[in-house]
Amino acid sequence: MMHYLPSDVSGNNKVGHQKHTDISSLTLLFSEQWGLQVRPPGTCGAREMGFVAPKPGCAFVHVGDSLRFASGMKFNSCIHRVVPFNPSEHRYSIAYFLRAEDDTMFVDSEGRYITAGQWHDEKFKAFTDPWQWQAMAPTSMILGGMKEAGADDPTGSPAQFAPNPVALQEELKEVSVQA
Repeated sequence: MMHYLPSDVSGNNKVGHQKHTDISSLTLLFSEQWGLQVRPPGTCGAREMGFVAPKPGCAFVHVGDSLRFASGMKFNSCIHRVVPFNPSEHRYSIAYFLRAEDDTMFVDSEGRYITAGQWHDEKFKAFTDPWQWQAMAPTSMILGGMKEAGADDPTGSPAQFAPNPVALQEELKEVSVQA
């Protein structure tokens, strides 16, 4: 279970989870609260992240890096992040990560032959490193080799979660990704 504490989203405070792809083959995410944002694949996604409407009794299913690599890049990993929709409330979710066995071999985005265990360890380290060190890691590590339409912030500054998503409540649009 993941528990996000209430927090102030103003200024340089880092909240939620930064954008990333999952290490797993598939991720099942159960949450009945707002906060998940995805970047749709392909050119329609550009740099825009959109909130995904939670539906009671349903799970979000994400394709992860391991399935992307095992499929020869036919499946796309889901670039996503979690930001507080209402920064004054506690947010809870449950994630189930289905992973390949540690000794499963595949070719990653950089053409390396790597085991699922090695990929997990390298990506987990990169994801948990301070943002300054994450900026030095290959983008294939945090984003699983998924390309973004548009350069990321060239300053290397941590992501700013502005404007406040509560203020945008009336402007929400539901994101629908077709496979």
